[in-house]
Amino acid sequence: LCWWFNKFANFNSFISSNEGIGPFALPAAIRGATVFANDLNPESYKWLLHNIKLNKRATLRVTAFNLDAKDFITGPLKEHLLQINCDQEDFSNFSAHITMNLPGSAVDFLPYFIGLLDGNNRLKFTLFIHCYLFSLKSEGIDHAKLIVENKLGESLTSGFHIHMVRNVSQSKNHYCVTFQCDHMNFLYNQNLFAKRIKLNDS
Repeated sequence: LCWWFNKFANFNSFISSNEGIGPFALPAAIRGATVFANDLNPESYKWLLHNIKLNKRATLRVTAFNLDAKDFITGPLKEHLLQINCDQEDFSNFSAHITMNLPGSAVDFLPYFIGLLDGNNRLKFTLFIHCYLFSLKSEGIDHAKLIVENKLGESLTSGFHIHMVRNVSQSKNHYCVTFQCDHMNFLYNQNLFAKRIKLNDS
């Protein structure tokens, strides 16, 4: 599937904000993860449900949604993270992964993670975000990281990786920026709520 999916062979929770017909959700469920998969496109959502039903190993592990990504992030995704925090007993090897596989616009949904939780609900488990995006070749690979940082209003200083997925055209590359965010300030700083809107409009 991709480098990070193979690297993180064992993860407990998998959340996809822009899943399509199930390329990430179904393999994650087969590996034993609890999966929340979302796609706004009605046709994609229809085939996502169809593919879930075809795969009996995934049927009981995947919950599908047909929402705008921002509503999915601030609704079911947030509730799922809080539920894990309350219900899980052993966090020593627990990890959750969020994939945003819509390279043309996924970064525009990153600001909805700003202030998603508050300081009283800091995550007790490891959380990674894998954000797919396009960036100009002339800007170099570090520009992909800068795009993510500008949307979050916080620098990625550790626990991140940038992977070039493919060459899209003579001027553009397709990247995946992976970063661990359970320890980052933007996730808990609800004073930045207004900044979320400004960043999304930039």
